[in-house]
Amino acid sequence: MINARSLAALSSFLCVTAAAWAAPMDLDLGVRASIYDENYKLGLGGEVGAVVAAAPLWDMGLHLNYTRFNHKTDTWTDENEFGGYLAAYYRPALDQGFNLRIGPHIGYSKIHDNFLDLGGDVMAVFRATPGMSFYAAFIPSFMIGKDSQSLIRIGFGVEFGPGR
Repeated sequence: MINARSLAALSSFLCVTAAAWAAPMDLDLGVRASIYDENYKLGLGGEVGAVVAAAPLWDMGLHLNYTRFNHKTDTWTDENEFGGYLAAYYRPALDQGFNLRIGPHIGYSKIHDNFLDLGGDVMAVFRATPGMSFYAAFIPSFMIGKDSQSLIRIGFGVEFGPGR
């Protein structure tokens, strides 16, 4: 069976391949708040990513993230999450002032152990100028591993690029 690290590397390769064939590409930078475990306070961190058009109504995104979790329980220690995931976004046609991206993601996360990160993404992208957008994201994840957990990320950020 493929392990999480190999899957993350494969996902990265697929996204880079899609980026080489597809245009336009948007780069994003954002902040994240994450709920992980009752023994930790709200985690704060950031993410960087790239989103490319894969088809007329589909985008592919590669996102790398970092989150710092401070402990609430005296016997626990602070944790850092490092991870990344590949997302496939469906962009429904909306007659609104924003674009919506909805889709699944698969990736890798390391908190106190290695996890396969499976979940969904919902992003509302608001175009500010032709080259810049703001976004809000909701990203629930199932962290599958030796001690499986769930993780909920809420994020805000800015995208740079030609957009669609």
